[in-house]
Amino acid sequence: MNKNIAVMLLNISDSNGTERASCNLSNILAEKGFSVHIISMSSHEGDKPAFPLNESVRIYHTGLASRGNAKRIFAYLKCIYAVRKYCRKNNIDVIIGTGHQINTIMYFTGRRMKKIACEHLNYQACPKISALIRKMIYPRLNAVVTLTNGDAENYRSFMAAMKVHVIPNSLSFPAEKQSDTKTKRIIAVGRLTEQKNFPALIEAAVRVKKECPDWRIDIFGSGEDGEKLLSLIRAGSLDDYVRIHSPVKDIKSEYISSGMLAVSSIYEGFHLGILEAEACGLPVVSFDCNYGPADLIHDGVNGFLVDVGDVKGLAEKIIMLAKDDVLRAKMSRESFINAKNYEPEKIAEKWLDLIENI
Repeated sequence: MNKNIAVMLLNISDSNGTERASCNLSNILAEKGFSVHIISMSSHEGDKPAFPLNESVRIYHTGLASRGNAKRIFAYLKCIYAVRKYCRKNNIDVIIGTGHQINTIMYFTGRRMKKIACEHLNYQACPKISALIRKMIYPRLNAVVTLTNGDAENYRSFMAAMKVHVIPNSLSFPAEKQSDTKTKRIIAVGRLTEQKNFPALIEAAVRVKKECPDWRIDIFGSGEDGEKLLSLIRAGSLDDYVRIHSPVKDIKSEYISSGMLAVSSIYEGFHLGILEAEACGLPVVSFDCNYGPADLIHDGVNGFLVDVGDVKGLAEKIIMLAKDDVLRAKMSRESFINAKNYEPEKIAEKWLDLIENI
């Protein structure tokens, strides 16, 4: 059991879903007795992790590979050399990558280690050139882990099915305290990017405001679309109805003080926010995008799934939930029960089995 495990990610200081999930995984492995190292590609010494980490987890900041760098290929070569050196020095037995870019770099970090590619994003989100490289490299890795069954099928189409494993993200916190769903607030969480498609939620908010004027929508996130979204809010006369907030570390408290979660993404890898919201007893209204929401939301039981892009349908389901206190309470209980399937101990069993048998 005393294996040395390294988890590679882009930036331990980023407050994104991949980083949160990677910290959760590192904590799980550390608590199971592994010596765990996080290799953070574009952070620097002194940068702090965005999420809580077990005190035994060691962080190595390469400070080399960064997005948008015109010399990134040279930077990646330097990064490969640095990671190989670090892994040899620390006798790393298994290295886990997070995303196609990191997994490609991971492949070149030495033959002695077992290599596991963990995919946090939707299969189709990979650029064309990267997708070609992925098809060449992934079959040579020891295992590929996807977060959903739907995404796993994409990888089984070009590599040995026995190498593809489905292990969802674990909960970031215990499913203990629930929202009473009486607070008339709709919460949405995620980066302010094209993927999360918040313009659709803002468009739906125009309808929701007319039917449920005493509710509010709070979006928590940051990103390049921030100004665009603020413009849409102003154009829709929603300044007093839809608000955008910076990410917060204690997102659990925000879920508990909300009545439901809304998700308008056009694609997902898993959407940890849905799972966290369910752990706080929130029903969820979401576009049924590939992949993730359908694994977590049982339509009509703990929330609603709406066809991607159906803004009217999204608004109608939000309005239905907002107007029905009994339905919200019922779906709240079902969400809470569902979230318990993703508690760390249950996800740990899947990772332990994979690590011990690759």
